[in-house]
Amino acid sequence: MAENGDNEKMAALEAKICHQIEYYFGDFNLPRDKFLKEQIKLDEGWVP
Repeated sequence: MAENGDNEKMAALEAKICHQIEYYFGDFNLPRDKFLKEQIKLDEGWVP
């Protein structure tokens, strides 16, 4: 039973991470984010 709870927590965490990444690279944020745009230019579009 504990394993199922851990799986649910992991799924919720993964969903939160995906949401945050989508925000950072989304149409609203990316054009305004100077730091992230600089990072994208450094390594052929790859962000560390």
